[in-house]
Amino acid sequence: MRSSDKSAKSALSIALNYLSRRQLTIFQLTKKLEQKGFTSDEILEALDKLIEWKYLDDHSYAVAYCKNKRDKYSRARIKMELQKAGIDKQIIFVVLENLYISARENKTCLELGQKLFQIEQEKWEKRYKNISKFSFEIYIKKRIGDKLLQKGYPLDTVRNVLAEIISGENF
Repeated sequence: MRSSDKSAKSALSIALNYLSRRQLTIFQLTKKLEQKGFTSDEILEALDKLIEWKYLDDHSYAVAYCKNKRDKYSRARIKMELQKAGIDKQIIFVVLENLYISARENKTCLELGQKLFQIEQEKWEKRYKNISKFSFEIYIKKRIGDKLLQKGYPLDTVRNVLAEIISGENF
């Protein structure tokens, strides 16, 4: 059997190996070490050292994740992903308040909506233009609206974006 000191070093070395590849939360690293078969005492000892050395920090993970994803995802989606990663709700709240501005969310949603409009317009031209029972406006609202809602944008924001896109086009 392994001695406690030796296994703690082993847990620490495996944890450092994981962290050398990408940043992880305390929750994610704990799960990975549990899957490797380490005891909770060994894991806690390794985590304490990593936190002390500042290799493991949930706040910095949340900040980096938010900065990386804020141009692609909605506030709700980022919040959900951070919760899945095991970040404390208070940390999520602080990070989103500081880094995610609602005006940016509206702008991002509009830009994505405009890109989706171009894609869906091409699909409409190829597939449904000659079929009289399909309305282009209804088709566009349904397709773009569904995709924006899937990305986690609020319903009011999606409605405003759809109105702006449709008012900008000649039907």
